[in-house]
Amino acid sequence: MTRRLAFQTSFAAGELDPRLAGRFDLRARREGARRLHNLVPEVTGGLRRRPGSWHLVDLPAAERILPFPRSAGDRLVALRPTGLDLLYPDGTLDQQIAFAGYTSARIATLDHAVWDDALLLVHPEVEPHRLVFDPPFGWVFEPWPFRREDPGDPLSRPFVPFERIAPQGVRLGLANVQTSGGGWTFTVTASAPVFTAQHVATWLRIGPLFARIFNVISATQVEVESPQDPAGLVGTDDWAEQAFSPARGWPATVAVHQNRLVVGGTRDLPDFVWLSRSGRPFDFDVGTGLDDEAVAFRLVGEERELVRHLVAGRRLFVFTSAGEWVVHGDPITPTRVEVARQTRIGSPSERRARPVEVDGAVLFVGRSGRDLREFVYTDTEQAWQAADLAMLAAHLVEEPRALAFEPVGRRLWLVRGDGRLASLTVDRNANVVAWASHATDGLVRDALTLDGRVYLLVERAGTPALERLDPAVGLDGAIRYQASPPATTFTGLDRWIGRTVRLVVDGEPLGPLVIQSGSLGFAEPVGELLIGHGFTHELIPFAPTDAGAGVAADRPWRPVRVTLRLLETYRLAVDLGRGAGAVPLPAVPHTGDVSLRALGWRRGEDPPAFRLQDDDPRPFTLLSVTLEVEV
Repeated sequence: MTRRLAFQTSFAAGELDPRLAGRFDLRARREGARRLHNLVPEVTGGLRRRPGSWHLVDLPAAERILPFPRSAGDRLVALRPTGLDLLYPDGTLDQQIAFAGYTSARIATLDHAVWDDALLLVHPEVEPHRLVFDPPFGWVFEPWPFRREDPGDPLSRPFVPFERIAPQGVRLGLANVQTSGGGWTFTVTASAPVFTAQHVATWLRIGPLFARIFNVISATQVEVESPQDPAGLVGTDDWAEQAFSPARGWPATVAVHQNRLVVGGTRDLPDFVWLSRSGRPFDFDVGTGLDDEAVAFRLVGEERELVRHLVAGRRLFVFTSAGEWVVHGDPITPTRVEVARQTRIGSPSERRARPVEVDGAVLFVGRSGRDLREFVYTDTEQAWQAADLAMLAAHLVEEPRALAFEPVGRRLWLVRGDGRLASLTVDRNANVVAWASHATDGLVRDALTLDGRVYLLVERAGTPALERLDPAVGLDGAIRYQASPPATTFTGLDRWIGRTVRLVVDGEPLGPLVIQSGSLGFAEPVGELLIGHGFTHELIPFAPTDAGAGVAADRPWRPVRVTLRLLETYRLAVDLGRGAGAVPLPAVPHTGDVSLRALGWRRGEDPPAFRLQDDDPRPFTLLSVTLEVEV
């Protein structure tokens, strides 16, 4: 028999897809694991128990949360079909605002951006609105105030985009011209059906003339009014209509780039992108093409390009259903704008998980919904690329609903369609791409990053709540209760009745237990009580059957000794084949090596050499593993 040593000094490959179980040649096997659950890989190579979360506030009926960074103080917005809650970062309610028009399906797919301390919301089926603080009135939720030709006249032409949406062969004819109140009214007749009842109050551009529709007679005939004299206009095919309207749909995506408001796609013009005038977010007048005037262009490719996301980074990135485009221009002007498609991955048809920018690269969900791509310019190829970061862990990427990047740990949190979480520790410079799976006692509905901290919308016991991730707490949805001086009885615990929870009493964990009433009694006085939902972390390593360890997959082998190098760990529970059990540590917390004897022959992957599994809420960090095996 031969004894060999297998070292694992890094978990930089994370949890690997079970479909790679036969790839003994992969280096990722020596830096990954069969299962990493409720553990997060560190950029430095080790593993630690994932952060818990603080319960901030219950949000009944909330379906989505949005970040609202402001110079006057950050806010969060919780959306529900009947309105929104405006919250401070600690969960305190600022104001509730009621509105209609946003169904659950629309809330899930709306887009947002922030301009000058105003939160802008867009959806192709709903008129775009903004949430802004108006000192005389407080918070106001109102339609976008598009600039008008005459700001003092509410009936003057709005500076919205005008595009030709009807087929090119359709002509307009003018008749019944009359003067009215200093302007003109007349009838417009189209050579084909192009009008609907929703065209009322929208504008047409007929040659150099702008006219407002005030009556729809039929699908081919409307009555209009205009401040311009239509003399000389009889019939023309040079005409366009208001691109943003109830008749043609509203903007689908929004971003802010180079001091311009950028909107992409509408229901009837899904492949268009418009940039406002510089410094004027609600003015899309293209004028005569001066540098500060609005910009408009269409994305034309072999497939129809449906705009799904806009990302303002080092460049303006446009993600469509068929590929990824980069808008060049420093700055972007009507005469200097350049648009080119770089890759052909495409995004899912439903706008759910918004892309996030990480170190100049944009991470986005690919068209399949099972891949996470890194869109970045590479100097070696002198081209933009979109590598799949989930290639080795595709089983963890399932119908992503939201992405939230945590800068401190360089960790991306991905909300899956089944309400679970996956995390990706990513650092291109250190060559770290490490996935892990996570679960909680409830369903995660949404996630966001605000001021470097990650917030979650979690549904527990049927009630959505706002929570904040924090590595200082080892429970989920935790609430802290304090007594000064220390007390033997804590009351006000009605929210926990009937739930199985974990307690941390003055730093010592207890439970799990089921709360039977709204109060808890203790034999000794307690100064601080922490109540929350526990979770179990688990590590299952690969067997040492890769090329580096030199153990053939079909040869029997047995672990002789397992040495775990720990850092500030409070408890260690290990299963060496005879069930999980706590291992006595020399000190608490312990930093250093723990060596354990193992028995039992194995063949292949099952059973593993060892399994780490524990629900202790206190910190746990594993730096490396040394495995001595006998073949």
